Amino acid sequence: MKTTSKTIIALAALIAVSASAEKVAFNQLPTLAQNTINQRKGPDAIKDIELKTRNGVTAYEVEFDRLGFNPKLVVAADGSVIEDHRTRGEMATDNRTLKWDLPNWHRTTLTTNDLPPRVQQTIRNESRGRKVVDIDREKWHGQPVIEVEFQQKGRNAHIYVADNGAIVKDERVGTAPSILFMGTQLEDLPTAAQSKIKEQAGTGKIKDIDKEIRDGRVVYEIEIEPEAGDDFHLVIAPDGVIFKDTRSAVGAPASQLQRGAGSKFTFDQVPLEVQTAINAHGGAAAVIDIEKASSDGKSNFKVRMKPDGAVITLQIAEDGTVVVQ
Repeated sequence: MKTTSKTIIALAALIAVSASAEKVAFNQLPTLAQNTINQRKGPDAIKDIELKTRNGVTAYEVEFDRLGFNPKLVVAADGSVIEDHRTRGEMATDNRTLKWDLPNWHRTTLTTNDLPPRVQQTIRNESRGRKVVDIDREKWHGQPVIEVEFQQKGRNAHIYVADNGAIVKDERVGTAPSILFMGTQLEDLPTAAQSKIKEQAGTGKIKDIDKEIRDGRVVYEIEIEPEAGDDFHLVIAPDGVIFKDTRSAVGAPASQLQRGAGSKFTFDQVPLEVQTAINAHGGAAAVIDIEKASSDGKSNFKVRMKPDGAVITLQIAEDGTVVVQ
């Protein structure tokens, strides 16, 4: 038990986590945490994973997508379970001294009567007859907000409301983005990132900007609505380097992926998913060279590395899958 507590404290110090949540991808979790989630998730799909700190404990809060009920599982970096709310009932008392306090499925952390009058009015306006199943105080980009979950058919709906009653973020399907407040404003970004986003958006509309931590790095995910065609997403580093451009999948140019087979890349130029795979096999310091390749008509990256004195060659798909080793 002492080892577990020290592990969590060390993790908190390492990544300097604040009280606010940071979204992470499943493949970015420690292996032990991944194993625990796979063992416990059953048939449920993972909807969301956030790295959070509560009561001095840093852990991964995993939300699953289940009809009418979005249960959560809280897992520490060492794979131990802090709380498990995947069943409709009371959770057994945690046999460790860690305290997380997720709400049980049948009650809310807060009631509407605990909230400011303007927030209460917003909830009444937005509920449209649906039951409020959870109310929590959270942090959204460093600002206190109230997260409200409505029970409905399919995936439950979530809205995030400021104390003045304004909707800060709305996760309901089909909601018009024009009525929402962006969590991160364009002017909040470094100049290089702003310039790259404006260049890529052109005359289109910037619908949403989210600041995220991926593989230990700050990146910005941007949703853009062009004047014609489908919306697309970019993942951009603070220095303006584009890590991902969803248009590349349908033939539109992307800053790095558009380069053909035989092109040379640095570690910082390949997608984050590829960087993660490289880190799992020795890290950037072990890389000799990276070259764009093609196999069965699909693009990948040929990576020569020398992690332990011996040269190895990996072929890594753009999604981070190691195709050949």
